[in-house]
Amino acid sequence: MAYSFDMARGQAGQLADTRGNTVITLAAEDAIAFGAPLMRGTGSNQAVTSDATAFVGVALFEHNHENSLGGTGAGYVATDAVSVLTQGAVLVTAAVAVEAGDTAYVTSAGAYTNVATGNLAAGQFESDAGAGELAVLTINLP
Repeated sequence: MAYSFDMARGQAGQLADTRGNTVITLAAEDAIAFGAPLMRGTGSNQAVTSDATAFVGVALFEHNHENSLGGTGAGYVATDAVSVLTQGAVLVTAAVAVEAGDTAYVTSAGAYTNVATGNLAAGQFESDAGAGELAVLTINLP
């Protein structure tokens, strides 16, 4: 068995650092992956990933939910209480190559990008990342 000398930076939905953050709780209307962008759901206390109309935050990783090696865990299931980051820095998976300082947007498919056209503003990327790689996203929602 071989092991790498390089540890993974983290996983999607993990807090990027120990700076101050604000976390709210919403109920999952359907399955939600760690690090997924969340939109307001049917009710004011619910969250969904499939509707790009009102970005409310990022689904945070929690150790008490199912996960697999490599960070591709199941995340939250419908009706779970979801920890939603509304202010702070979090690791997310970039859909395209991004650079530190780029404005971050969320697509209707629930992907993070630096392309503004037809997408919702989500915050700012604080690190460089290639497509499919983890990037630090800073958000500051009211």
